[in-house]
Amino acid sequence: MSETNNCFEQTTVSIRKLTRLLEVSCSLNSIDLDLLLQQVVDAAVELTRAEMGGMLVLHDGQEGFEYFKVSGWPKEPDGFPTGAGVLSIPYLSGKALLEDDIRRHPNAVGTPPGHPNVQAFLAVPLCVHDKPLGSLFVGNGPGGNVFSEEDRYLLKAFATQAAVVIENTRLYERSEKLAILEERNRI
Repeated sequence: MSETNNCFEQTTVSIRKLTRLLEVSCSLNSIDLDLLLQQVVDAAVELTRAEMGGMLVLHDGQEGFEYFKVSGWPKEPDGFPTGAGVLSIPYLSGKALLEDDIRRHPNAVGTPPGHPNVQAFLAVPLCVHDKPLGSLFVGNGPGGNVFSEEDRYLLKAFATQAAVVIENTRLYERSEKLAILEERNRI
């Protein structure tokens, strides 16, 4: 009987995760990119049962970051990260970073004052056609545990959706600017 209950619980959790992923997918038609990115981060934290998470989005064609979204942090961060530590690894390498204790990673550069304590860490790149757009990350797995391969796949699914929306929004903005420029030239 307990094996049946365990199987039922796992199925229920999987259905809840897929349902939440579908909800986020449906909201991708939202025009408010800022709000949508926050929803993606919130959902990623919820479904991986992490204590906190965030997303960094690189500027389009410029250095630095355009968006920095967080969820589960005790206070809003002041400014953007520098991009010098572990947060840059996923978008520079194009690979996920899964660590039991991120503080021991060779690229860990410390944390700013007021930053929450992070041990278990999972980050995935935001990429479209191998073009890096940023990273999505979560910290401190459920009950202080590490993150699983299932969590990595789930986070990657969110990152893929977010990357497509970011790229589509940027393409739309470029086409709008081009249309305005063409109209000005025509006049």
